[in-house]
Amino acid sequence: MRISVVGLGPGPAEWVTPAAMARLHLPGARVFLRTRLFPGIQKLLEGVVWESFDALYEQAESLRDVSRMMAERLISSGDEVVLAVPGDGTLGEAVLSRLREGRAVVEVVPGIALGVAALAAAGLAAAGGAQIVEATSLGGSGIDLLIELNPGWPAVVTGVFNPRVAGDLKLALQRVYPPEHEICLVQHAGLDDEHIHAVPLAELDRTTREFDHLTHGVPPNVEG
Repeated sequence: MRISVVGLGPGPAEWVTPAAMARLHLPGARVFLRTRLFPGIQKLLEGVVWESFDALYEQAESLRDVSRMMAERLISSGDEVVLAVPGDGTLGEAVLSRLREGRAVVEVVPGIALGVAALAAAGLAAAGGAQIVEATSLGGSGIDLLIELNPGWPAVVTGVFNPRVAGDLKLALQRVYPPEHEICLVQHAGLDDEHIHAVPLAELDRTTREFDHLTHGVPPNVEG
C-alpha cells in the first residue's frame, strides 16, 4: 500500500502545487484531510469524495492518541491513500513516523511551509536562516519534547491553534525570552483576511483574537 501525505501550503489555493493537486485527484485513491477547516478546500477537492479527522481531536485524550488513531485508520483504508495536511507535509506531522512503523510506503508531496509564509508576512529578515518549530513540540498540550529556541535567531512557531496551546507556548518561550518581548501573531498568511499584530509574550494567551490552525507566532530575535 502507498500513503501519500500532501502538503496544502499555508492557505491560498493558488499556492497549492500542481503535484499536490494531481495526487489529491488521483483516480481510485481514498482521500483524507487532517482538518476540513482549510480555506477553499471544497474547491480544491471538487469532485473528490473525502473524509476529515477533525473528530479525532475532540475524542482523543492527547495529540499522541490523535496521530496513532489517524495512522491506524489510514493503514486500514486500502492500497492507495492520500492524507492532505496544512503546510509542507513534514513539520509537525508525527503521523509520518506512525505510518512508517506500520510498514506503509509513505510518500510526501511537499507544499509551501507554514513557517516560511508566516515569516514573510511578518516582514522579518532571516538572512542567516530561521528556527521553525511546531507549537506543541515546545512542551504541553500532549507533547513534552521541551525544545528550546535560540533567542538570537529569528523563529516561527506554527500551529497556535487554541488558547491552551498559546498558554503552553507562552510558558515555553518565557524560558528564553523576557516577558515583555513582543511576539507577532500571524493569522491566515497570504489570504485576503491576513492579520498580523504584536503582543507582549506575557499576554500571548490573553489576546482577543481567535486562534485557529493557521495562527502562528513569530518572536523576533533578541538583539545583542
